[in-house]
Amino acid sequence: MNRLSPIENFPDSELLDLMAARCQGTATPEQWQRLSERIATDSAAAEYYVAHMTLHAGLSWIGDQPELQPQVVGRFSAVRQTLSVRPRMVMTGIVASLALIVLGVVGLYWNPFVQNRSVLAWVEPDEGEIGTRSVTGGDHVRQEKGITQMTFRQGVKLTLTGKADLELVDEKNVILHAGQIQVDVGPNGHGFTVNTPSAKVIDLGTVFGVSITDEAETNVVVFSGEVKLGPNRSPQATGASLIQGEAVRVHADGGHSLLREIWLEPDGSSWSTQKSMTTESPIVSVSDNRQDASCSKYYTIVPRGFGEDVLAYGDRPYEWNSLPGIPMPEELLGADYIRTFNNTKFEDPLEIVLTLSKPCHIYVLMDPRHEPPAWLTADFVKTDLQVGVDLGNRKGVNNSPPPPMGIRADRYLGRGPGMSVDAQFEVWKRTITQPQQVNLGPNGKRSEILLKSIEGAGSMYGIVVTPVH
Repeated sequence: MNRLSPIENFPDSELLDLMAARCQGTATPEQWQRLSERIATDSAAAEYYVAHMTLHAGLSWIGDQPELQPQVVGRFSAVRQTLSVRPRMVMTGIVASLALIVLGVVGLYWNPFVQNRSVLAWVEPDEGEIGTRSVTGGDHVRQEKGITQMTFRQGVKLTLTGKADLELVDEKNVILHAGQIQVDVGPNGHGFTVNTPSAKVIDLGTVFGVSITDEAETNVVVFSGEVKLGPNRSPQATGASLIQGEAVRVHADGGHSLLREIWLEPDGSSWSTQKSMTTESPIVSVSDNRQDASCSKYYTIVPRGFGEDVLAYGDRPYEWNSLPGIPMPEELLGADYIRTFNNTKFEDPLEIVLTLSKPCHIYVLMDPRHEPPAWLTADFVKTDLQVGVDLGNRKGVNNSPPPPMGIRADRYLGRGPGMSVDAQFEVWKRTITQPQQVNLGPNGKRSEILLKSIEGAGSMYGIVVTPVH
């Protein structure tokens, strides 16, 4: 695609390169991220982007309409003769002329194209397609299977998974009629709302998921940040809020029930409230003895997901890491793991029940700031392995060393092996030889020896599972 601007003398070469990569289908994830940032924070760039993509969509549409091409060729010939007389007008005139051709020809055959329908989002091309397509208010995005990714004008990223039907209302409202979506609202999507037959999910700055069951119930899962729930039949009603690590199912009558476990793909692209038949994991389920209906926290099961910089807990942004200069233990890399809740580190009694479908190695990653509990020393063996945890609460770049443990301050999450490790965890191991349920107890009490010099409450243990080969 030639980098020609619908806005005269637009000087931004970076934006031109990013759009060229997007239209050609060669954009990298980093380019997608940068393009989203540009159009979300720069009004001139957003205006240019909308104009350029509108022209691109029109030309692509004409390319698929053979009966229109003779008219386009005829009109373009006149433009070319004019430009041959005045070559200096190429950069400022050719795109304007092409735009007139596109709008004129398409307007004869497709009136909605030239009506005042603002573009709300762009849909990533499916395999075999070339270029993105734009969607506007009233449009439906439907699919029978697979994954569709969309980017809204304000930078909201939405992923549609499986058989689904999504209707666009305006730049901050969509209706999910069927299927599952995951929404990353970004810095400019505050207030983005997903409407379903039984619920209204209002973003308060977050990454969240929504799905519709066969019984028209709504599952809501918060991966980070916070959302507010409200009955869809009463848009003015104020509902409960859900924060990171919480999930509920909203019934057709407006009632709620809790979701205790979520299955998540390692790359975070899709999730499910139940184990997929295609998921080859020795973990069947995870549950605990909590009876408090006010606690909406869920366990996250990530098949083949353990590694550097993965989330350690469902209710914290902390991450697992290797220790500085020491590789991540090979027998843990790519293993199935469970995100527990850091808030339960002092909950007693607590009993976590793992249901396993085959012989397994079970690893418990224990914070030595807690004394090993009796259930751990009775059934598990302490290994020589160690992993680190990054207790950062902010994303970003910060070259200064992290503050000492016990000091209340912002800690930045590091990226890469051994980066920004705040605590070392011990690895305990148990092997079972047949399918069974395994009960894990509460976290250990505070280690008074360590806490004399290191203030703080420590952290909850983690759980990793691998099949016995």
